[in-house]
Amino acid sequence: MTDQIDLTTAFEFTDIGLTTAPSVIPEWKPKWEDFEKAGSALATMERTSALWVGDLLNLCQAFFGEQYAQLVPEGSEETWRKYQWVCSKVPPTWRREELTFTHYQIVAGLEDDNIKDLLDKAVANKWTTRELREAVKVKLLPAGTIPPTGEEEKVKRRPKCSVCGGKVEDVVHFTCHPKVKEYVKMIHDLKEKVAKRDRREKKKAAKVPTEGGADAT
Repeated sequence: MTDQIDLTTAFEFTDIGLTTAPSVIPEWKPKWEDFEKAGSALATMERTSALWVGDLLNLCQAFFGEQYAQLVPEGSEETWRKYQWVCSKVPPTWRREELTFTHYQIVAGLEDDNIKDLLDKAVANKWTTRELREAVKVKLLPAGTIPPTGEEEKVKRRPKCSVCGGKVEDVVHFTCHPKVKEYVKMIHDLKEKVAKRDRREKKKAAKVPTEGGADAT
C-alpha cells in the first residue's frame, strides 16, 4: 500500500504544473521524504486513476441517477464511459494490486465466473496483458477445440492484401501495388511493341529481293 501524503500541503498543484514552494506554507522546507512520498503517490494515481474515475461515476450514478453525467469533462466522454463500464464489470473486490486497468478491460466482456478465474490466474502466473489476451482467446474457444499454435496465430493475424486478398506481411503484395502493377504493365506493353516491330522488320526483309536476284532469273 502506498504511503499517504497530503499533497495539498506539501505541494501546490495548478492547471499548468506543480511548485515546490507553495504559498500556503511559506516556511516549508523541502525534504527528500516529501518528494519520495509524492512520487509514489503520483505513480499510484497514474496507475489507478482510470479505476478511480470509473468507480466515482458508478457511485455517483447510484446516488444521483443520470445527473452523474455532469461529472464527465467535455471531450472525455468516450474515455470516462469506458472507465465506468470496466469498473461496473470488475468491482473492487475482484481486483488485485498486481494487475492494471488494462487487465480488467481485457476480461470485462466475459461472464462473471470467467472474469474471476482469469484474474486469479493472471496474478498467480504473473501474466502480462498480452498473455491474458491469449488466455481469453483460449477460454472463448468451443469445448474440445485445440488452441492454435503460435505460428498459426501469426498467420491468422497477418493482414490480407487489399488487392488480391492473399495473406501478406504488409498492406498489399509488392506485385499487387498499383504503382508496381502500372510499371509491370508498361514493361509488358513495351515488350509487345518491340516484338511487333521485330515482326514487321522481318516481313520487310523477306520481301526485299537479294542483290542480283532479279537478273539471275
